Amino acid sequence: MQMQPHGHVCGRSLSQLLSKRPPISQIKQIHAQIIARSLALSRCSLIDSLIHCYLHSKNLKIARALFDYYPLPSPPTLLWNLMIRAYSKLQHCSEPISLFRQMLTARAVPDEYTFTFVITSCAHQESAVHGQTVHGMVIKNGSLLNLYVANSVISMYGVFGRVDDAYIMFDEMSKRDVFSWTSLVSAYSKNGNMQRAGKKLIYIEEVKCSHLWENWHWAKRGDAWCEDKCNDYGALGICHWDIAEYFLAGDCECWK
Repeated sequence: MQMQPHGHVCGRSLSQLLSKRPPISQIKQIHAQIIARSLALSRCSLIDSLIHCYLHSKNLKIARALFDYYPLPSPPTLLWNLMIRAYSKLQHCSEPISLFRQMLTARAVPDEYTFTFVITSCAHQESAVHGQTVHGMVIKNGSLLNLYVANSVISMYGVFGRVDDAYIMFDEMSKRDVFSWTSLVSAYSKNGNMQRAGKKLIYIEEVKCSHLWENWHWAKRGDAWCEDKCNDYGALGICHWDIAEYFLAGDCECWK
């Protein structure tokens, strides 16, 4: 790290260095400079950047320590989201839910990213109770209008075998993408009911994003779903009854 004349490193220079996502050794040097020059209290943006860099380098322990001793009463929503997302990547970890509770207690305002990360984490818990609670908050908040939040709700209910709830969420969506469809079909598949998945799709309004389905094929291999090109689809604009009949018939070679 280059020093300015007389050994002085200004906050702006440190911020610029952090923005380049340096290696962990340099992050720690910058961190030491911030502490030595008492810049943390006067420049919260430096702490924000430090937390981001530590998370980027997968050093969750130090990032959490900085987060817990944030110089203001509450970190900004962006930092809450970064921490919740980091913990949500850990299987069967309840920390994202705990952080979400802390966030609400601190009167920080969750956004659609917060809800997406928290609901994703709820899918890794032992029961759907947490997911249902957050779903209720999302309804009151109005974030269900966000495509990613709605998709995470469908996926969460599918994990717990609540396929009817997953379908209700899907049916109420004003906009859907390929992940909305696959989350619903996966929910039925994981619960051993592909016939019902096909029948449900027959009654759904025509797929408006059919171009997303071009060259896609959903094949069940064990409990997993994979994406594979299939000549049977080609470049056709496939509507909902075509997809349903395709699932019900199981004619594709990749399906057998």
